[in-house]
Amino acid sequence: MSGTRPLSSYYRWGLAFGFCNTFAWMIPLQHAMLLFLERMGATQQQANYSSSYLQLLLPVQVLATFFLPRTGYKRLLAWAWGIRTLVMAIPLTIASMASSGVEPWMIPTVLGGLFLFCLTRAGGGGVWIPWMCELIPAEEHGRYFTRDTYVSASAALLCQLLSAACFKWLGEWTAFVVLLGVATAGGAGAIYSLLQLPDPPRPPRRSLREFFAEAPKLCLTPGPFRSYLGLLLWLNIGSPAYTACTTFFQKRVLDLSRQDILLFSALGNLAAICLGVVLRHRADRLGPKPFFLISFGTLVTACCVWLAVSWHMLPPLVAMTLISLLVGINGSCWVIAHLKYLSAITTSANRALAMTLHTAVVGLWAGLTPVFWGWAFGYGETAGAMNMTVARTFFIVHGCIHLTACWLLRDVKSSPSDDQILAPEMWLRPFRTASAAVVVVAVKARELTRAPFRSGGKKD
Repeated sequence: MSGTRPLSSYYRWGLAFGFCNTFAWMIPLQHAMLLFLERMGATQQQANYSSSYLQLLLPVQVLATFFLPRTGYKRLLAWAWGIRTLVMAIPLTIASMASSGVEPWMIPTVLGGLFLFCLTRAGGGGVWIPWMCELIPAEEHGRYFTRDTYVSASAALLCQLLSAACFKWLGEWTAFVVLLGVATAGGAGAIYSLLQLPDPPRPPRRSLREFFAEAPKLCLTPGPFRSYLGLLLWLNIGSPAYTACTTFFQKRVLDLSRQDILLFSALGNLAAICLGVVLRHRADRLGPKPFFLISFGTLVTACCVWLAVSWHMLPPLVAMTLISLLVGINGSCWVIAHLKYLSAITTSANRALAMTLHTAVVGLWAGLTPVFWGWAFGYGETAGAMNMTVARTFFIVHGCIHLTACWLLRDVKSSPSDDQILAPEMWLRPFRTASAAVVVVAVKARELTRAPFRSGGKKD
């Protein structure tokens, strides 16, 4: 399968893609873009719309996997990433123009560009890991994806530090232009890297009719899968709006500088990396339940700290340091537990279908809830200020949701699972984790059968 090129060339270009691609998505989809919208005078409602696009379009990512047998891996991903990179010209152009004055049409135009960015990303988001699984021998998958994950996590940390440095040493509009230019260059580098790789054989065709025929059975059949799907819907009442809400809170309520906001984000990411290195193999012995409880407990504590600082009971810098560490612990433990438990309650024969449904349902719901919170924040909101009543309500509701989730876990057994969906290092890749279902659909396509779903989740 390695053909005339050594295996190391696949590793090299695959890792280069992961490094460049991190800059290409992280700047447009996380704190830098939210701060850009905030500087232009966007409302909390508009910021929440931007946060909803990625999740809202996850069902598109599911449907895109059905085109793989017709287009092939390279063609689908190259077209999707190419259009995505071109779309970056929209916010980049507006950032260069906004220094002379922000016009009313600029914010809606940037939001439209972000929607197109997320749409094209959804079109190719489920292609990369299956592609590399075809190129890299099965016995090398663990080693490759571990390296890829750590390279990308390092790039994410570097991206956050670079963003903070730009806001520290450059003018604010110049910093936005530079960062959006870096994102565009990262997209171009990712496209160049993927074009160096061969296109493997196309996967077998799948039937949409089969998906829609079997999907209701998974949702309606009592068992661990249905219960866990309900738990995820419950948790995602507030989680998708968290980043937009807290970023605006830090800027408009705590009056932190943009570089400080990004440095606190980098601190949380660093805490997640360090903790994940220590814990990534413990789930094999302890099972997912302890990690669920730690994840929910740290999030509840973080919400309490947000409330305390909103009532001026804690200094902002102390509160943000504590919150960053808590959120880092939350992220590491959550993804470890989620991947372990989801693999334990599905069977190999039905896992592709179950994971596809998981992505479509949870993704759609997680895209709608930020819109709701955006409407809530928009009620009585004034320009340049934040609705503190809604903000405090958000933190109370978000904390209570995770507190009750601890009780809902009472039936979850803490037995370990020998099987797993992805490498344990995937907790470092939040967007890859969100689309893990689509990955399994493509990689496990040959395992999909019409066998009925076994709600007991026993191993084959």
